[in-house]
Amino acid sequence: VRDAYRAQVQTGKANVVELPVTTSEPTITQAELNRAMKEFAEPAMSGLITIKAGPKQIQFGPARSLPQILSMKPVDGRLVDVYDKKAIDTLLDGVFDGIMAVKADGKQHQVGPDDVAQAMKTALAGKTPAERTVTIDLTGQG
Repeated sequence: VRDAYRAQVQTGKANVVELPVTTSEPTITQAELNRAMKEFAEPAMSGLITIKAGPKQIQFGPARSLPQILSMKPVDGRLVDVYDKKAIDTLLDGVFDGIMAVKADGKQHQVGPDDVAQAMKTALAGKTPAERTVTIDLTGQG
């Protein structure tokens, strides 16, 4: 491609460049794609979810925020959900600033994108507004 570009610049003529082509089979079957859609994508995008921590809460919805956060990737022939923690942090915009949670090791930390992503996993599977509302455990008791 580089040589063809240089030749075109020098001569003013565009030449056809043949590129190698390979065929690759999908790593995910149609059945797995259908499963992921039914079990994750459709419920996840079915409406708003609400994540609470202490006195604060934030909603994420299928129209704007969830498409920025959610994706899926193939792992060993299965599609698994992926949460973009940077997008979560941006969308949180400090809503949980000052709210502390106790980790399993007993240490306190600021509620952040990791906590929200974990809560989202539960909320996104819910079918009712109550099931789609999850409160982050601040005590470390699970």
